[in-house]
Amino acid sequence: MIELELEYKSQVVEWIPSIIVGGLILLGTHSNVFSILAFLMIAYIVLFREPEYALKQMVFVLPLANIFKMGPGSQSFFTYIVLLYVIAFIFRLKKMNATVMLFIIYILMLEIVMDAISIPKTFKFVGGLLMLYYVFSEVDLEISHEAVFKRYILGVITASCIARLNSSYFNIARYLSVQELGTRYGYGEMTRFTGLDTDPNYYAVSIIVSLCLIVLLYHRNEIKAVPAVVQAAFLIFFALLTYSKSVFIMLAFPAVFLAVSNHKKKNYILQIILIIFLIGVALYALAGNIQAVNIILTRISVNTNLNGITTGRIELWVAYLQYFGEHIVKAILGSGLGADYAPNVNRAVHNAYIEAVYHLGIVGLVWLIYALRNSYSKYKYAFKRNILNYSVLICVLIMYLFLNELFYYDAPFHFLLAFMAMNTMNDREDRGVKLSDGGV
Repeated sequence: MIELELEYKSQVVEWIPSIIVGGLILLGTHSNVFSILAFLMIAYIVLFREPEYALKQMVFVLPLANIFKMGPGSQSFFTYIVLLYVIAFIFRLKKMNATVMLFIIYILMLEIVMDAISIPKTFKFVGGLLMLYYVFSEVDLEISHEAVFKRYILGVITASCIARLNSSYFNIARYLSVQELGTRYGYGEMTRFTGLDTDPNYYAVSIIVSLCLIVLLYHRNEIKAVPAVVQAAFLIFFALLTYSKSVFIMLAFPAVFLAVSNHKKKNYILQIILIIFLIGVALYALAGNIQAVNIILTRISVNTNLNGITTGRIELWVAYLQYFGEHIVKAILGSGLGADYAPNVNRAVHNAYIEAVYHLGIVGLVWLIYALRNSYSKYKYAFKRNILNYSVLICVLIMYLFLNELFYYDAPFHFLLAFMAMNTMNDREDRGVKLSDGGV
């Protein structure tokens, strides 16, 4: 009993820095002094505390990154926090993975050869890669995963609530780009909700990942039913306000994962309640009683072809593929991290995989995947993974089909959360199994 009380107090104490930093970031939208104080506080944690503790603080701050800056248009302090994390811990490693280091040298040389140098993009990409390498190699995921998952979920909900309230005192709006839906759908001028992000579709990834993490925590008995339902309700509410076609479809995935969890846990009564509830909500929505659903279904129905449904993305993908066909060397080796959009398109491709090939080349993309896999080769548990272990990864990989994510500050953390979900136990009785040598 005493040990449980001490553990609870320790968890409460760990939340205090997160709350203080979050408050300072919010005040920083009113005065830059508070942003600098927030940066100094989390920088101290990153430089002088344990890597696991620092990671927890970073994950909570991540959804606030877009307002964690000196002003609109300036670089987010979060980018520098990731670099500090890398500097603080990467050089403590006894040895460095040769595959990772050679890959970094390759992309730096590629930038020089292709005359496509971008220091901000290079810092973001290399910093995120090295952060992932360090966490994969050194951080005890089994001990840290529950706290990291909960920090991320509550960080997303906190950021969403701040954006929804949009207090004039904090002037949140000046950090965000307004996404108007337009009048062609028959609902007048509608503003799409983006959280504290700049685009509803990028924000949607955080929502879906958070819902998957809630299912995982529920399956592992690490969150009680009431908090899980309340948090999920908030996230679904915010998701619908994006009026995003992709997030509407992707909401089905956490629901399926929850059904799988109930089946594995033999919660058949809860399973029946869930099915009845979902059918009821579906009928209520199809009857036209939920405006957000009406708007999303209208956006889907007015488009008569796949290109329209994907908001013109198919044309962009084809144009980039044509560019690869005309520039075989760049398709194989890459155009460099600092390269502008493809000249024949001059627009973002809205597909993370084509984006990666454009900047890194096929060689670089394969090398990146191999380097990351090689980084966590020690993780081979004596337990059988199921689809719930891969839930976050599945959703991230699908949603990245429609987004540019190579230089986005949250991309490394999406894969970090996916990796933690893959390599932590689903059942408490299996938690004592130790790592064994060998590949995944």
